[in-house]
Amino acid sequence: MMRENEPFCMRIGSVFHKSKEYLLKELDRLKMQQLKEKLSLEQFDDLIFKPISQEI
Repeated sequence: MMRENEPFCMRIGSVFHKSKEYLLKELDRLKMQQLKEKLSLEQFDDLIFKPISQEI
């Protein structure tokens, strides 16, 4: 919701920030979909659910 007294550049910055968040989420979703297609279900699950401490 835009406010009359809010500077134009702040409103534009907010729109760009939300667009960037959306694009990053979509990119992440696409990367996950590509991984899912390339790996077996078991490999994909192992990758997703592996504790972070095991990655190091």
